[in-house]
Amino acid sequence: MQKLRRSEATHASRLWWTVHMQDKRSMILNGCPLALDDRFVDASLPADAPGFPNPFALQINLEVAQIQTRIYSVIYSQESCPKDEFVAGVQDIISTLNQLARQIPQGLGFSGTVPNQQSSKKDQRLSMASSGDRKFKKTHTTNSKKSIILTLRPIVLHLTKAILSGETTFSNSGNAFKQLTCTCIEAARRSLELMLQAQKEDMIAKFGFFDLDAIFSAGFIMLLAAIIESTNNTQGQYLTFLKPTPGISESLELLNFLAGYNNQAARSRHDQIERLYDHIPALVESFHEGIGTSNGNAQSPLGSSASQVIPTPHSTGDHPPSYISAWNFESGGDMVDGYASAYLPMPFPSDAQTMYSLYQGDDFVLTGADVADFEELQRHLLGSDIAF
Repeated sequence: MQKLRRSEATHASRLWWTVHMQDKRSMILNGCPLALDDRFVDASLPADAPGFPNPFALQINLEVAQIQTRIYSVIYSQESCPKDEFVAGVQDIISTLNQLARQIPQGLGFSGTVPNQQSSKKDQRLSMASSGDRKFKKTHTTNSKKSIILTLRPIVLHLTKAILSGETTFSNSGNAFKQLTCTCIEAARRSLELMLQAQKEDMIAKFGFFDLDAIFSAGFIMLLAAIIESTNNTQGQYLTFLKPTPGISESLELLNFLAGYNNQAARSRHDQIERLYDHIPALVESFHEGIGTSNGNAQSPLGSSASQVIPTPHSTGDHPPSYISAWNFESGGDMVDGYASAYLPMPFPSDAQTMYSLYQGDDFVLTGADVADFEELQRHLLGSDIAF
């Protein structure tokens, strides 16, 4: 790099970081080991340079890729980790996601006018820049939502299993579980919302891995939300955020849209989600039978005894728990059924033991890879007494 001209060195630096970022994203999303650990990278990050576009978009996407690497190494690590070290790692991830969110202008839309052949060269250049901004917003937004989903999905899976096991209900699961489940569903909803907008503007890559991954990841969460919602009849309570719009139907429609272009991976993902979604009534029936037998001590749909009670942190006394203060309950605009629909900052409990308990359980062997984790859920369901 020292022998290159400044323009060549800038181009080479940006190219290398782009390839490294894409390789990192594809490896971690597929559950594969990283080709290069960030700890061994001493190359300077892309910086401003005359004659080159502002590197802000690349810098932000690099930060998101690094956060996702951290998520996989902490939350999805297969190695045992001391409680204090695990909690510190999760807190660092949350803090970094919150800081990153503040760097990005908010707003979903990325519409722009597409120039025709008669447009001036200036209009075409402006449109190219606008198109680049829209693609960056789409990429960053889906990546940041994916980071939130990856951070919270083990908690939602843990809660879903406990509900199907008859160990708890959503209403009785405790504030930490309820708030974080709401946050995860909202992140998935906004991701689907953006992908639907991208579909309207023909900005979805018909055979692109990352767009398919974003849709399937959101659909995964929407399936869990549908399962929880179907069992949530305690005291006749109805929570609309468990049936979001867009939701499970829209995720299936998006996957079917990609499958329409003979995208076999999208067809497979569509069929996986649809298969389990169609069997929710059987899950609910088994759930009701479980809680109605032996005072709730019957064998659960997932083959786990109700005696293996999940720790469900909840508030005691007349005062709300300290972690709820992260939500702006008085704003009104961000509330759904008494739960905050915004998703940052994430309302994690400040107590280390409570935070640690949210992730503990021998129910699922999770890797963070969407397909592998979905198949792990499917394996538990297929291993039950329910006929699929």
